[in-house]
Amino acid sequence: MKKMTILLLLCAIVQAANAQRVSRNYKDKSMSKVLMDLRRSTDRYKIAFIHNELEDYTVTKQFSGLTIPEAIRECIGYYPITMKNVGDSLLFVEAMLKT
Repeated sequence: MKKMTILLLLCAIVQAANAQRVSRNYKDKSMSKVLMDLRRSTDRYKIAFIHNELEDYTVTKQFSGLTIPEAIRECIGYYPITMKNVGDSLLFVEAMLKT
């Protein structure tokens, strides 16, 4: 019984570690649609952004096995967009040049 409990615990840890990783392929998608897709893919993170600010930026990117913050950083690339972590689970994404 003890071995079974340890095995189940190890399986749960491995599954939890993999559950927060995403793999996506975006081609000419607006940044706001990408952020909405990433928001739907996780329960851990809340992503806040203004839709109108990010509509002008498009994303063409393929990535595999990244966490949500890593995936957002990959999608931002060299665009003048910032991402701020607030606490453990809130992410703010905003365009720096917009008012």
